[in-house]
Amino acid sequence: PTIDGVWAQYTLPNDDPAVAGTKSADVEVYKLDDSLGLQCEYTFHSNIADKAARFYQAPTVAADGRAYVIYALPDDPELAGSPRRGYLFELDPTDCSKRVLLELDEAAWHSPTLVDDRFVLVAAGATLTVFDLLLDRIDRTLTIGPSAGSPVEIQSAPVLEDGVVVLIDTQGRITLIEGTGFGGYGAAIWPTFRGG
Repeated sequence: PTIDGVWAQYTLPNDDPAVAGTKSADVEVYKLDDSLGLQCEYTFHSNIADKAARFYQAPTVAADGRAYVIYALPDDPELAGSPRRGYLFELDPTDCSKRVLLELDEAAWHSPTLVDDRFVLVAAGATLTVFDLLLDRIDRTLTIGPSAGSPVEIQSAPVLEDGVVVLIDTQGRITLIEGTGFGGYGAAIWPTFRGG
């Protein structure tokens, strides 16, 4: 939900309108107005074998109505198994534009987290990347390490609690990152977390 409508994301394979009887794995993001009329439509190309998003990902919506999404897009959408990278996009409903803010070497599967109305936190693989919207650049990165030589991957969207970033990984560990200087979630419309 936003001040003037709603953002919706469709990630499951659907009928490809271009070719009857075939499926498409493109991710569609829609900005709908208060009457649920289409305001903006965004398409992110993928393929059936390599979906770009998981169903529990969602756009993160800032107080100004812009949305932030991250998708794991293949280098070649026509080639199954093509290498994937994580892309952080800014979607602007005032002119229906989309802009790549960040390209990561690894696929990213979790919703970005907006803090202090300025920083977007993105988890990809074992790395947390903090993107500064004001300066339009990466602010910092942090890589969490494996235990006993096993590979590790951040398993959820970053969460903020009293200035501490909380990450959960595939080994069931919780990593707390203190001293971030973050104050809270700010005036973001979605998600709105309790606490912190």
